[in-house]
Amino acid sequence: MAESDATIAGILIAYHGEQAALLDEPIKAWLRTKGQPDELDVETEGDVLYIDSVAVDATFGGRGIGTSLIQQAIAHARATNIPRVTLNVDQTNPAAGRLYERLGFIKEKEIEISGGRFDYMTLTVSEDV
Repeated sequence: MAESDATIAGILIAYHGEQAALLDEPIKAWLRTKGQPDELDVETEGDVLYIDSVAVDATFGGRGIGTSLIQQAIAHARATNIPRVTLNVDQTNPAAGRLYERLGFIKEKEIEISGGRFDYMTLTVSEDV
């Protein structure tokens, strides 16, 4: 989380990819109580730090807060020996894709999440970065 004068300016949510299925279970249970199918699209898996969400308050845009949050996530992966950081970027948001590319992420594949097309991007974490 990034703060500015005790105001939350941005937030990043990330988790280990090996925890993805476990984290989906409460959502699936809720869907079943509503009589809905409990199939969820796979967003990530394996020995990665998955960046699920990055959000910056619009009043703080253009100050590098999102970049800083992502760099902190990369540093966390490095410190905890997680070899890769991954994220999905909506193909309708090319500016976000360019930001992630500038930070060293590369497109690994295209996936579908809830009917939308996303680029699954990865960054290999190395000790000397």
